[in-house]
Amino acid sequence: MRNLRLFFIVIFLNGIAFGQYNRHLIKFTDKSGSLHQIQQPQSFLTERSIQRRIRYGIAIDSSDLPISPNYLNQLQQINGVQILAKSKWNNEVAIQVENGLILQNILQLPFVVNSRPVASRIATTTRNEKWNDFVDTSYIPQRYERNLDAPLNYGSTSKQINIHRGDFLHQRGFTGDNMSIAVMDAGFLNYDQLFIFDSLRTRQQIYDVWDFVEQHNQVAEDHQHGTHCLGILAADAPGQMIGSAPHARYQLYRTEDIRSEYPIEEFYLLCALERADSIGVDICSISLGYNTFDIPAFDYGYSDMNGNTSISSRAVNMAAKKGMMPVVAVGNEGGRPWRFLLTPGDADECLSVGAVDSLGNRAYFSSHGPSSDGQIKPALMSLGEAAIIPNEFSGLPQYGSGTSYACPNLAGLIACLWQAFPELNHSTIQHALENNASQAEQPDSLKGYGIPDMKRAFVWLQKTTSVQQARFDSCKGLISLNIKAGQQTLVRLERRLEDETSFYPVKQWLLDGPHQWNRVIYADDLAGTNLNRIEYRFNVQLAQDTAYFLSAQNITPSDCRIILPAQNNWNVYPNPVTQKLRIKLERKTSGLIRLVLRDARGLKTWSTSINTIPGTDILQLDLSSYPSGVYWMSLEENNKPIETKKILKINNGF
Repeated sequence: MRNLRLFFIVIFLNGIAFGQYNRHLIKFTDKSGSLHQIQQPQSFLTERSIQRRIRYGIAIDSSDLPISPNYLNQLQQINGVQILAKSKWNNEVAIQVENGLILQNILQLPFVVNSRPVASRIATTTRNEKWNDFVDTSYIPQRYERNLDAPLNYGSTSKQINIHRGDFLHQRGFTGDNMSIAVMDAGFLNYDQLFIFDSLRTRQQIYDVWDFVEQHNQVAEDHQHGTHCLGILAADAPGQMIGSAPHARYQLYRTEDIRSEYPIEEFYLLCALERADSIGVDICSISLGYNTFDIPAFDYGYSDMNGNTSISSRAVNMAAKKGMMPVVAVGNEGGRPWRFLLTPGDADECLSVGAVDSLGNRAYFSSHGPSSDGQIKPALMSLGEAAIIPNEFSGLPQYGSGTSYACPNLAGLIACLWQAFPELNHSTIQHALENNASQAEQPDSLKGYGIPDMKRAFVWLQKTTSVQQARFDSCKGLISLNIKAGQQTLVRLERRLEDETSFYPVKQWLLDGPHQWNRVIYADDLAGTNLNRIEYRFNVQLAQDTAYFLSAQNITPSDCRIILPAQNNWNVYPNPVTQKLRIKLERKTSGLIRLVLRDARGLKTWSTSINTIPGTDILQLDLSSYPSGVYWMSLEENNKPIETKKILKINNGF
């Protein structure tokens, strides 16, 4: 009798709960009965996804296996149960049930661990204040050139590209090719009709679309917010709008239900991230944020913004562990009572983005950090105040303000940077951005590390990934460099001997092919040398205003004066010379050598005579006090002229 009374009490209480909630997450015990095996990932991951795991050393594990079909079938056979979404990472499904008794029956199943509510019944009104973004629909007049092959003409979007010096990447051919970006949003109204996306359709750059809210493959009839964000990324209308990654491949996922605000939307985001991972996406642009819901019991407090509490922050963290880079808007709460960041912008593994204006000033609405566990949030800033977005009906440029727009702008440029160095993982790319941002030395809770500079980040990655070697072997200095470069990159090797104050060039290479790994090698003949130390350094020039030195490499040669050359020869270096001129004499036979230096007028300024023996020797002549100009060095052997060499003396170095 007592057990029967308890049964009716449970039913009564569950009925009350069901009156408020009708959508729940059901967690399973395991993945027993799966049709897939970890050792054969081709059955549940695309080749692109598998290659990403291999490239970054990420193991494929049980979290990648799909949910047990046996468990799903048993749920579907229960009357009144509708499966809304499935998460293999969490081994959970979102369901909708007709009454609380059905939920209690589900909890009795042996493979079910627990359930938790994530939403009530769908509201009948739209939450217009969902993002607090500002949109100015007034048209921005620009010249429009409908030429897909024309050079980049940013039109209205020049400021949001150039604030990061993103044009440097675009000019070098890094526009997103071979990179994959998933955009998670509330819909992409009319994206399939707007002229600014003509190139996406012509080049077939849209690879996947899915509506996780309604469970179908149409996303062009819902909300305009995703259209705005996609325009910032992918617009290709020269003279009006050029996106930050116009040639990337895109996945468009609707995860947000504009009619209400419930945690089930975070679960949809989780499912979208899983789908993106399974097809090999590189970057996820997420202009979504959560802290309050239509039912206050679901609300997050600031203490929950600790990077790993919310459904969405844990989902973003897992996405990063699978090799993707989640780029997340930090939120528009800076001018509101909440002030702080939203989730999943707090996620440990996400790159959170705040908003600035075109002058680099923080937008008043950009949410404050840090996360409640003290992480620097936002991590970086991008243009989000008066950004250029497309009108969802005409496609013409208009202004929009919000961190929602800063997020895709930076995400696209990150894709272009990553395109140049795909062998590096997302953590290294983010580290490069943070180390080369406007506040790299003093990050704070308002702008994080600041506004990243794409040119500096590119150089930083090129420098840190380059590998140099210097060694001494058989009286030769063997100097090599492996560098990721191309497109008119000039590499110059310079040398400094132990008694010299400056470097001088000895060899240069023009790397004019595609951006790829190159190996340059120089064998420096050190016959006749008797020095304790020789320094070499590489100078790399990417453009007229972009050059840098790699760290100097040292070698310690042994005495090489006894090396017998194959024939008589001589040389002078460095040339041009600023201080000390060296004269290298290679002798196969003995003889009387006379060297004479004359100025441009033919007047003798120096001479010496030497009785040479077989071997190699190096003479040194100090020209530091000589005036700049042209000089001539002549060699005579046994009173017969042999050869004259031209020498240029300069005062300011090479």
